[in-house]
Amino acid sequence: MKNRKTFFLLLILFIGLLAATGYELNRVHEQIEEAKTTVIQINSQ
Repeated sequence: MKNRKTFFLLLILFIGLLAATGYELNRVHEQIEEAKTTVIQINSQ
């Protein structure tokens, strides 16, 4: 029973980590898109 509890705890932690990583990657992706837009605007002037 103790092993099962530990397993679920680790699973929850792992899912939380994945969610946080996904969120960070999404933010980085948005920043890259913004930077691209800025570069395009500068080049077109």
